[in-house]
Amino acid sequence: MIVRALEAAGPDLTNDSFVAAMETLDYDDIIAGTTVKMGPGDHVASDQIVISQIQDGAWKIVGEIE
Repeated sequence: MIVRALEAAGPDLTNDSFVAAMETLDYDDIIAGTTVKMGPGDHVASDQIVISQIQDGAWKIVGEIE
């Protein structure tokens, strides 16, 4: 999430440009298994927490919290 926001903020990074970039995030996080979506007034990112672990070389969900 941080890398995506930094890329969206661009090379002239400021606190304001970083916050604005974070508020544009909207993507499926394939590792966490959730959708990340933020906007002005909504800085939660996801309503679900998925706990994953690498087992036998692949990500496996070992728990979920909503």
